[in-house]
Amino acid sequence: MLGSVRGATAELYAQLDAWLGERLKEESEAAAALVRIMRTAVEEELPLPHDLQLEGSKLVIDEALLLLPPPPPPPPPPLEQRQQDNAFTVAQLSALVAKLKDASTGPSLSVAALGALLARLCAAGFDAAAPIVPPMWQPLGPPAYERIAALYGESTMGWPEIVVALSGVRMPSEAELVATMVAGAKAAGRDELLPGHTPPAPPPAEGGAEAAAEGAEAEGEVPAAPPPAPLVLSREQWSAVELWFESSPADAGASAGAGAEAGAEAGGGQEEEYPVAAKLKELLFEMLATEQARGRVRVRVRVNLGLT
Repeated sequence: MLGSVRGATAELYAQLDAWLGERLKEESEAAAALVRIMRTAVEEELPLPHDLQLEGSKLVIDEALLLLPPPPPPPPPPLEQRQQDNAFTVAQLSALVAKLKDASTGPSLSVAALGALLARLCAAGFDAAAPIVPPMWQPLGPPAYERIAALYGESTMGWPEIVVALSGVRMPSEAELVATMVAGAKAAGRDELLPGHTPPAPPPAEGGAEAAAEGAEAEGEVPAAPPPAPLVLSREQWSAVELWFESSPADAGASAGAGAEAGAEAGGGQEEEYPVAAKLKELLFEMLATEQARGRVRVRVRVNLGLT
């Protein structure tokens, strides 16, 4: 009887050893998996997105319990302006402005230089990833580009006026130019440029200057007032001025219609238009801006509307 009890006891201990070995192996594998996950997250510098728990011999990854908020949805693709056959997009006008600045030393350019520049741009448009000029401009030859350049002047022309003409923007009236100048003067705090402003009385003259002034008054001559300083606007002030083509989308040219159609298609039928007027306004600032280095680079735009 003792022999049978001893045999049963040995079998029981053997079974317990096997169970304990299997449990230790499973717990070691679960702990090793946890260490592997944490080590990978540390090496890749990534947070652990889910809750991790060791429950006995099992590693539980609770995907329903997030330790981090879900990632934000991807941003919508940027609006693109539809390319028309014979109309420049704002991006094409921006590239043209950069080429015109490189080809000139100021706001003027010769007719021959403009014709040669158009010929180079249109020839390079065939190999460009994005068209540099409208499709109808590419098949033309150098003589045609010279005739196009000659439309804007006899020998030289102001290339900013060419860019405005190619944008399709309606040319402003004199009243709209005056309104733009007044709005710019208000934005810049230049009260002396506003209509109806009374300049302050000049300081009393001294010595010879007083005698000269009295002599001029005696002869009936009124001393001319010094001309006002040019109106200079910062980017923020320029953004606050409403230009003539911003009041109505139709004033931004034929490209505005293409921008609306492209925005509707990109938005799945939503009425989200490409901001043609706003992009043209930014382009005008970059085109007219000048850099003045006085300790730091300050970008300003000089509004020269030819008004007195």
